[in-house]
Amino acid sequence: MSSSPSVRRPSVGNEKSPGGVSANISPGGVVSNAGDDEAKQVELLMTEPGSRSMEQVESIADLISKQAPEFAAPFADEQIVEVAKTGHYHFFNAGDRVCDADEECEYFFIVLRGAVQIEEKQVHHQEDGLSGGAVGAMRVTTCGAGHGFHHFPLVMQHTFYGYSASVVESSGAAVLLIPKNDYQQHLRRWIDKEMSETVSMLKATTFFSSWSELSISRLYFWLVKRKYAVEEDVVRQGDEADFCFIIRSGRCDVLVELSEEEGKPAQPPDSGYESASPWPSPINQRAGPPLAAEGGSPPPQAAPPPPRAEEGGATRR
Repeated sequence: MSSSPSVRRPSVGNEKSPGGVSANISPGGVVSNAGDDEAKQVELLMTEPGSRSMEQVESIADLISKQAPEFAAPFADEQIVEVAKTGHYHFFNAGDRVCDADEECEYFFIVLRGAVQIEEKQVHHQEDGLSGGAVGAMRVTTCGAGHGFHHFPLVMQHTFYGYSASVVESSGAAVLLIPKNDYQQHLRRWIDKEMSETVSMLKATTFFSSWSELSISRLYFWLVKRKYAVEEDVVRQGDEADFCFIIRSGRCDVLVELSEEEGKPAQPPDSGYESASPWPSPINQRAGPPLAAEGGSPPPQAAPPPPRAEEGGATRR
């Protein structure tokens, strides 16, 4: 059985429900005057993991699948049920710190409502586990409802989180905390497999060949995965260029629509040579005789023109 979380808990008193409705939360964490359905959900989630019936577990699993579809999508139903058995519900007020970079890594976090701001070092292409990312360069992102964070330290089995997370929304954030041991047992293997396959694929490309595997592994969790149907546009000409694209499987056709000016044929440069061709011949540009191909003999010279006949049949040499 997993122990109760030791995260920073908001003080009990006049707080807000996950939906932003003003509510009093009892010491047991049950919202007293929020919407009926919402209050029942919170009460269900606040049930101690070791005391949950199978019916409650299945209800929580269904709740996770509906409220956190981005997190749940890669996993089998059985894995989500295991998460539902062990997850601890917690509501963070605006300004609460969820975790710090130098804090011991104990949980994986799933945002059910609200949003959490995450701050971490930018990826350096030659990380070795000691430098910890690009010096002085930070990346700030927002993890909204339906998403989880942060797989990387748990998959890599790091001691510390390596990132900081805090609640910036005025309405707060409802978060499900998955204990480290349960994550390792039920989720880590699948995530590690997907990460390793992608790292191997990228490492084999010219662009990423000089990157360390650790750097690509951390970058992997920043990538946005999308699956496109046949004939579906990945991007349209004129869209803001805020992504680069890596094709994991399949093929894409890149089509560029040219303007009338861009579509005109290019004019040859003024070469200074007279030639029947619109482009100067390479032979015409050469000062000396044609060069031999490497390892061969010079090509044969053209034969001299035949003698020109003079009037009266005589020839002139």
